[in-house]
Amino acid sequence: MEEVFKYKPRFRFTSLGYGVVVPLFLIVFPVVSPFSITLGGFTIVPYPWTILLFILAAIGFFWSFYSKARQAIKLRGQDCTIVIREGIFSYRDLVKGKVESISFPLADVCKVDYDEEEGELEIYVAGESGKTESYTLDMRYFETQEAWDRFYGIMCSL
Repeated sequence: MEEVFKYKPRFRFTSLGYGVVVPLFLIVFPVVSPFSITLGGFTIVPYPWTILLFILAAIGFFWSFYSKARQAIKLRGQDCTIVIREGIFSYRDLVKGKVESISFPLADVCKVDYDEEEGELEIYVAGESGKTESYTLDMRYFETQEAWDRFYGIMCSL
């Protein structure tokens, strides 16, 4: 039996999740309260700290944006398909800045965890020397909802 699923990472601003929400809060909050954070006349965070929060949040925001966009750009030209053939699961992903083919036997999958809020499927695989490795797949990168449902059904049946 062979199953092939098109899995194409693409950059969407909404896929950044908390990598955008937290830095934006830390950027907007000092702008709204520009001089300090006060609580009943008591200064909690003085002005220099609000500037530092603003700078750190901006760095966090742009780093999240850059890392997701870089992943999508590097994988765009690759053959990004998930193949399940003769009990072997394989796909291409970005590992330490390089596109690599990842494959493992389906028999080694010890746990499958789906996070509905993030739309991510975490696959835990028993590796060599008892070490468990995890791989994350985003349901938004599948070509169609039907393909995702079929893939998810296969992974849950393990």
